[in-house]
Amino acid sequence: MRKAFLILGILYFFVSNSSSLTSEELAVKIEKKYKSLKDISMSFTQITKSEIFSTEKKVRGKMYLKNPDKFRIDTPSQSIVTDGELLWLFSEKNEQVTIHKLKESKNIFKPHDYIYNFRENYTPQLGEDEKVDKRSCFTLVLTPKKEELFVTGMTLWIDKKNLLVRKLEYQDMNDNWVSLVFDKIKINSDLEDSQFVFIPPEGIEVVDLTE
Repeated sequence: MRKAFLILGILYFFVSNSSSLTSEELAVKIEKKYKSLKDISMSFTQITKSEIFSTEKKVRGKMYLKNPDKFRIDTPSQSIVTDGELLWLFSEKNEQVTIHKLKESKNIFKPHDYIYNFRENYTPQLGEDEKVDKRSCFTLVLTPKKEELFVTGMTLWIDKKNLLVRKLEYQDMNDNWVSLVFDKIKINSDLEDSQFVFIPPEGIEVVDLTE
């Protein structure tokens, strides 16, 4: 009987400790987790809906992140690559790559802003726990602190075991709705810096907008 009470007490401690986690505490833990990683890579399934054109697109892709501000997002039709200073936007359909300064590129999804540093521009609020691919997740709803942000609202699904983002959904200022579900996540794989520099294929037009 005494052992039974002990087990119940331990269970109560973990349940009450989990349920008492505040939105801010969870947000701090998530940001701290990602900032502690050297790099992270993953595959994703992306669904994009547009209220303007009433269309829905589904694609598979890969995403690579490296601290503090390098990232690469590849899909069959485009690539978005930055070394932390320059940003390359490649369109296979247009056979063109445009080069921008990262700091001046506001109307684009930058993963670090919404995973590593989201408390700077968004207020987090805990939602109901849900499962993503059979994994128990916290949900965190992000509300923008100011109106001019490219992402006007976002929800993150956070794996309870490792605090990694398993899914995110957001709406941007152009009324596009985007859902990303991540899988094949790898951390600290020693990604090379060269992976975050885009080398245009032969025959591709290069438009440099940094000058």
